[in-house]
Amino acid sequence: MTACVRRLIRTGSSSLAQCGRAVASRRSFLTLALFVLVAAIPAQAFAQAVDLRPKFTRDVRLQISLDDSTTSDEQTDIKTVSKQDVIVLLKPKGTEGGRDGVVTVVDFVFERIVLARDDGEGMSKFDSNAQPKTETERSLHAALKPLIGATMEVRFDETGAVQSVSAVDSINPDGPLASVSSSFMDSMGLGRLLGPIMTLSPPKGKASPGERWQVKSQAGSGDFGTLKFQTDYQLTNVKDGKAEVSFQGTITSDAEGTTGASVTSFKNSRQSGSYSWNVEEGMIQKMESSMLVVFENTFTDATGKTHKSTLRRATKMRVTRPGA
Repeated sequence: MTACVRRLIRTGSSSLAQCGRAVASRRSFLTLALFVLVAAIPAQAFAQAVDLRPKFTRDVRLQISLDDSTTSDEQTDIKTVSKQDVIVLLKPKGTEGGRDGVVTVVDFVFERIVLARDDGEGMSKFDSNAQPKTETERSLHAALKPLIGATMEVRFDETGAVQSVSAVDSINPDGPLASVSSSFMDSMGLGRLLGPIMTLSPPKGKASPGERWQVKSQAGSGDFGTLKFQTDYQLTNVKDGKAEVSFQGTITSDAEGTTGASVTSFKNSRQSGSYSWNVEEGMIQKMESSMLVVFENTFTDATGKTHKSTLRRATKMRVTRPGA
């Protein structure tokens, strides 16, 4: 532009039109460059972030379904398959303030439990809505039926993460149910089970379409030392008030499980799935996930010979809202 002005001063008005065309051309180039620059910015940069934190504004009923199978490469004819369906009612009790911020207290009431397990030697069944027919069913009925109507109090922080899980007064702390409920919370990890279902854990509780985030956590497992969980999430779409989130993750262990002459170790694991989150309600609409964990077992027999086998445990989980 400066060179054009100098030519205009030197040669007169005959160069004015040329200067005008040069300026227009450069403006067009700048406009095009700006358009290309804007087009190169990811669409999520312009999208409004959505709140993915649970709101707990009303009672919500959830059905949690687990399909689990365990197979061994050493004994391919042996396979354990189990199915579990648990229906719980979420009843918000209110919020409490504290040093660490606002805590939301929610009662989880067990309404129905259905179990079926086949270990290759026989089928074990339990349905809290049905009368037991066999001795095995009567044993399961006696142990699990008292859970129906029992209530677990779950406390969530402001991001939706589970702070604590505890039994309330409907469970006798001195009765046989206390050990059942404790075992349920410890072995199945009720808090760890509910945490990923109730919150997607994005930074600051919000995310924009296309945004990715990672969540890391760990927990003691006893035999396997510390289990480390890593899950990668992505908000793939927001439409009609529903946020669609995909995820995949892994579990690793820092120790081996040892029982006598047998040593069991984590070999690898993988998990993947998707959520549909009701943004307006601040509540899960549905979730599906699959997980595969591979264990390696090393056993030394009485003759000193070492045997190795691989155990695969595949779990599929589905969370829905009956009637919603």
